[in-house]
Amino acid sequence: MNSDNRKMKEIIATAYHPTLAAAAQQGNLFNLHSACPSTGRHSQVKQILNNPLSYASLLTFIDQADYNSVPTDIKDQIEDIKRTNAIHVITVNLQLNERVRRELEGLMGKTAMRLKEKEVELQQKVAENAELERVMMHYRTEVERLQMTVRCLEQVVNVQARLGLQEGTATSQCSETGKEDEQIFMAVRLDCRNCKREMATVMLWPCRHVCLCRRCDADLRVMFCPVCCLLKNGSLEVFLPPSEY
Repeated sequence: MNSDNRKMKEIIATAYHPTLAAAAQQGNLFNLHSACPSTGRHSQVKQILNNPLSYASLLTFIDQADYNSVPTDIKDQIEDIKRTNAIHVITVNLQLNERVRRELEGLMGKTAMRLKEKEVELQQKVAENAELERVMMHYRTEVERLQMTVRCLEQVVNVQARLGLQEGTATSQCSETGKEDEQIFMAVRLDCRNCKREMATVMLWPCRHVCLCRRCDADLRVMFCPVCCLLKNGSLEVFLPPSEY
């Protein structure tokens, strides 16, 4: 280390030798064979002046004891280099911080946009589920209403069937009582409840009312029983004995 310091001192002393300064003013800084007594030192000075990195490395090897003996202009250059390095470090840090900030802002913007899209999709799914629940409740209510209607119609059909059976029995009893003395038995004529012209010979299902003729039963427009207005799903022709008048 001491040999390196002595070598640096010699190089600095050579660099500021009056003869070298005069040669530098004449533009012959790198042609100092006659002015410099030592060719080795001259090559070292030339190398330092031509290579800024070597010049900076030379400054780093100067310790505090040697720094006091360094000329003022070199001290100023050292301070300028330090300030330049400090400014460069600050500038690089600011640029890196700005770049990181921009990248973070971009990532946050993309993340916020993605979250907004997912929120919109979630709201759509919630609305669809609510609509499906509403439709399901509507159909459930409709099914309950239809079931209640069917039960009511079944009760009506049962009541009408019982009433029809009672009326038929009473009519038969009255006919037999009124004509008992004459000993005349006549068949009951049932007219078609639709056309009022032909005799009713068709029993409808499921209400079992004999109230249509063959022609009206074949008519597609007659879909309900003319007696109880129940939708017919089948029919059966009934053969009655001929009427006697």
